[in-house]
Amino acid sequence: MSMVKVVGASVLVGVVIASAVVAFEKAQDRSEARAAVLSTLPQGYEFPGCNEVRRLGLDPLYSNEPGYSIRMDGDGDGIACEVY
Repeated sequence: MSMVKVVGASVLVGVVIASAVVAFEKAQDRSEARAAVLSTLPQGYEFPGCNEVRRLGLDPLYSNEPGYSIRMDGDGDGIACEVY
């Protein structure tokens, strides 16, 4: 294998790993942001519907989370506003 192919493959692997790290960090940021928004909801608050939940980027909502309502859980599995 030529040195150019080895270096090229190493660069490609480095780019893939860097992309994975960025994606992971974004996921952590989204998770933290989501938790922060949900923690600010008043006790007993229920979103008016899934459109609002999705607009805020909080979907899906789980039955143990603030803002959840059985009205938004079409199949009754404890997960509201899920994508089918």
